[in-house]
Amino acid sequence: MRRLFDKAALCPHNPPMDVLHLVEGGGVGGAPATLALVADALGRTPEVRSRVLLLGSEADRGRAVQIGVRVAERVSVASQGVSRDASVMSVVGEALRAMPAVRQAVKFQASSVARAPALIHCHSLRSFALATIAWPGTPRVCTIVSKPTAAQIRLLRVLMQRGDRAALLPVTATLRRELLAGGLAESAVCLIRPGVDQSRAPLRRRDWLRQRWGLKAHQKVVGLIGDPPESACARAAAMVCGYAAEVQATYGREVILAVHPRQRNLHQALRILEEQERSDRLIQEPLMARPWEALPGCDAVLAFDDAVGGLAVVWAMTAGVSIVGEATYGISEMVEDRHSALLVKPGNLPQMAHRLTQLFGDDRLTWAIRDAARHEAFSYFSRRHYCQSLSTVYHQLADGQPLEPPVLEATGGMKFTGRA
Repeated sequence: MRRLFDKAALCPHNPPMDVLHLVEGGGVGGAPATLALVADALGRTPEVRSRVLLLGSEADRGRAVQIGVRVAERVSVASQGVSRDASVMSVVGEALRAMPAVRQAVKFQASSVARAPALIHCHSLRSFALATIAWPGTPRVCTIVSKPTAAQIRLLRVLMQRGDRAALLPVTATLRRELLAGGLAESAVCLIRPGVDQSRAPLRRRDWLRQRWGLKAHQKVVGLIGDPPESACARAAAMVCGYAAEVQATYGREVILAVHPRQRNLHQALRILEEQERSDRLIQEPLMARPWEALPGCDAVLAFDDAVGGLAVVWAMTAGVSIVGEATYGISEMVEDRHSALLVKPGNLPQMAHRLTQLFGDDRLTWAIRDAARHEAFSYFSRRHYCQSLSTVYHQLADGQPLEPPVLEATGGMKFTGRA
């Protein structure tokens, strides 16, 4: 069996810290955007030596490796992910069932390198519960990439009550606010802005995607984004595209909606499009689960607050696609109205359709918005800054020091003035 630790140059006086990443094969913790965040951070800090343990099937391993996660060991688990409304006892029960196999795998691999992990980095709630139960004395962190439900907040409060060295790492200020409002201690919640690989979303994919979808020059594609992608409401997106299509038809343009095959409320969206005799103007694209692969083919994306708050808007900015969304805290944190996006008051679907019409009718506005968003994604969501911040938190937690959040430059969205 191959060694679980990544290859790294060892210094006899200051050896690198050994970090175990627990990655889940299903659920939000195993979503492609989460796996990409893990892959883009591995091996980029010489003072940290990482190993990845996947909780899932062989098919899950294949998907993770395809995205770039160097999975060194895999442990089969009975469940394919934790429901967003799962109770505390059900999640703890699943963790207890998986604990013997996981501890045996880590113990065997640690013996081959003569050391156990100094810190455990979890990327899902179930893996965090598992780490808390299996290694209560080991420092651990959990990255939060999507808006937690009330049940998940209760689970986190239970897991954080032990008083040992543990921290939550939300990737946006919106997620941090949700955790603090749920009763988590401020000293245990540290905002770390994510880092994305710009090369994952090459603009040259646009022509290939439009050929894949069989589109013509007069057809405009509107993608639906969320965290995870399929969590956004397809019904609301269909209504917005329906409003916009009525106006665009007068200019000889068609509006096509691109969604994930498992999109929430997809059947309702299909019904709406059938009533409008536009059922052929819906693309069900599995690649929407990997936003860096599908979004370059879109002319715009829709962002609704009930499903956005983590990595979705960041990937839209990186892909160079114009963003039309609701002017809520979560979205406005990332983008600024009339600068890097077009925002409207929450729930105003006709106004969102009007924003789409503005984009499709003004090429200069489209290019200005997408270029500003892509530039800010490159400036604010750097992999180098993300890895440095992770390394700092790792060492502070391992040394028993208070967590000092990194100083973050205000994004364009922080300057939002409510002009929607």
